[in-house]
This record gives sequence, structure tokens and C-alpha cells, in this order.
Amino acid sequence: MKLPILNMRIWVLILSLPLFAVAAPPKKGPAPSGSPDASPGATAEAEPKLKGYVIKRPNGSFLTFRGEDASFKLGFYDKKKKPMDPDVGRALVRYESPNYRVRHPVVVLSNATGNELASPQTVKPPYAYKVILSLFPPGAADGSEPTEIYTFTLNASGEGS
Repeated sequence: MKLPILNMRIWVLILSLPLFAVAAPPKKGPAPSGSPDASPGATAEAEPKLKGYVIKRPNGSFLTFRGEDASFKLGFYDKKKKPMDPDVGRALVRYESPNYRVRHPVVVLSNATGNELASPQTVKPPYAYKVILSLFPPGAADGSEPTEIYTFTLNASGEGS
């Protein structure tokens, strides 16, 4: 019977493969800022992490939308992801639960605090909603068209998916 001998040769080959493996040499790249190899001029500024669902706008700035403290919050950030004052007059949010297909009323985001607009109405967690966000320019009349519209889904943690 040659079958057991063949099986034994295959096992010997499989088990000996790690012995012949060659370790790849370490890649040369920029050294971490805390290491002794780091040059003093190589202190690159880390890109800030934005909280919530991040939306890149046509002008290169960013929006963040999140559910927090029983309300929706809309943050405004410049091209370098630094906080900036809101450049819109108001924002409208329509949202529905993906599980129950229940449409919730429109929430007007206003009362800016720093770089954020917040909803005055209470929004019940968990924040798992399909969201339509409409942005209006400053001084726009009530019947005017929005300048930007975004559609996305929030997950249960209040951040986008």
C-alpha cells in the first residue's frame, strides 16, 4: 500500500514548510515620533478624528451628524477638520426608523452653540434612523429650496454607517 507512505510524505512536507520560511526584512519608513530614530523636524500633525457621521461637502469642508443627549447635533469643520462657525442659516432633518418604517416629524436644527446646530426637539435613542438632511443658506425664506441635501443611515450608537 503506497497510500500511507504518500500521506506521510505530504505531512512531512507540510510540517517542514515553516522551517524553510524566510523572514522578510523590516521595511524602512518614517520613524514614530516618540522613537530615538525620529528626526526633530518630522513631527507631523495628526489628523483629528471627527465624532459622528462625517459628510464631505462640495466646498471641501466637513459636516458631522450624530445623535447625542436626546437630540441631533450637526457640527461644522473646515478643510483641515478644525471647528468653524456654521455657514448655513438652518437645517431640516427628516428621519425614519428602518425597522418600523415610521416617519418622524421634521426637526429644525438651530440655536447654534459654537460650531454646532442642535435639534430643540427630543429624539429618542437608539439613534438607528434613515436621515435626510437639508441645509439652507442664511436668510433663506421658509419656502426656499435647500442648497445641500444628504441622505444616510445612523447606527444604534448615534454615528453613521
